[in-house]
Amino acid sequence: MVRRGWPWWLLGAFLLAFALRVGLTAASQGLSTPQRADANPDAVEYVAIARNLAEGRGYRLDPAKPTAARPPGTPALLLPACWLFGDSVVALRLWNCAISAAVVPLVMQIGRRIFDHRVGILAGLLLAITPAHWYYAFHFLSELPTGLTTLLGAWLAWEAAKSGSWKVAFSSGVAWGCAILVRPNMLLAAAATALALLVLRSLPAGHRWRCALQLSAGVALVVLPWVVRNRLVIGQPTICTVVAGATFYGANNAIAYDDPQWVGYWWSVQSLDAAEPPVRRVTAQPDEPSQDRFAQQLGLEYAKAHANRLPTVLMHRLLRVLWAYPEYPQNKLGERLLSWSWFLLLPFFAYGFVRLWLRSPETGLLLSPALAAVVATAVLFYGCSRFRDALIPLLSLIGAFGAVELSSPVFGRRGQPSGADSTPAEGRALE
Repeated sequence: MVRRGWPWWLLGAFLLAFALRVGLTAASQGLSTPQRADANPDAVEYVAIARNLAEGRGYRLDPAKPTAARPPGTPALLLPACWLFGDSVVALRLWNCAISAAVVPLVMQIGRRIFDHRVGILAGLLLAITPAHWYYAFHFLSELPTGLTTLLGAWLAWEAAKSGSWKVAFSSGVAWGCAILVRPNMLLAAAATALALLVLRSLPAGHRWRCALQLSAGVALVVLPWVVRNRLVIGQPTICTVVAGATFYGANNAIAYDDPQWVGYWWSVQSLDAAEPPVRRVTAQPDEPSQDRFAQQLGLEYAKAHANRLPTVLMHRLLRVLWAYPEYPQNKLGERLLSWSWFLLLPFFAYGFVRLWLRSPETGLLLSPALAAVVATAVLFYGCSRFRDALIPLLSLIGAFGAVELSSPVFGRRGQPSGADSTPAEGRALE
């Protein structure tokens, strides 16, 4: 029955998720209320860039000055609504809710392809109701496009491994390229996915190389034009933004090393500059590339001078990704909802992740690169719950698999109810 009515399940999931997100946005933010800088300045800047693009002024925050201080992926997601509806806040919020809701049936379909329809349905339900996903429909932040693009990249890589199709591998590369233009750290995930395709035993050697190269070509097709743009416009051929140095400095300073509340976290350059003399202020540098290089220098100086603190700082960075640290002092209710939802999902995700690697190591290998990239980012820079929230579509998929596996003693093998039709979906996980 589920197989015959699957399109209706997908439509119903989208409508449920959309209604929930619109209702919660209206109740908590107001559909016509612009994004506030005190809630999150990132969101204000992403919207400003999208509107400048829509009005033909180019990629810039200040209408008179181009920028590379923000990755282009999130403004690109907002751009269609700005093109079609101008400055309408209502349209922008509804657009964000619709994109967020559309990820839910996508997760269902992917869960059905890789595992079975039970995993797909449960993953969709988890994603529809978890605050770690609908919360970011309220705000115009990078979590939503990161979750969408990394999910697509991992799934299409799995499909390429299953079929040996270079076209699908190329599509996976395009998805990973988009993920990189949302969050540059996903370059690590894209590289790990290409390497994973090279070692899969299920593919003939020739297909492995072809798929890995085509995935890399897809990444290059998306990312290289932005690199060229930054070289021509900003003067630095950066892969995505010129904020890596600022991020490194924000994670390597007295507050991020010694403040008990913020150890292992990040602090803004503007806040750090306020405590520095003018000669050591990052924002006093003449342009974005100079600011980035100077910030990196300050971060390296501090890290070298306080190398004895690094083991403790690294531990807290990782714990901030894996656990729930207080990070939203201005929004206690939102912080509790995000923390509780993570604690509820964590046991199922952990069990599902282990079971996935035991049952199908190749599938585990292809679904893990984005998770590995987040851990690597925490080690190199800082830890943050938003890093894991960005991957909640993928985590919901693995968590649903874990829940179905746990239910097998009661409902039958791999979560199939006893006596029910247990025909596997077409895309059962690689054995």
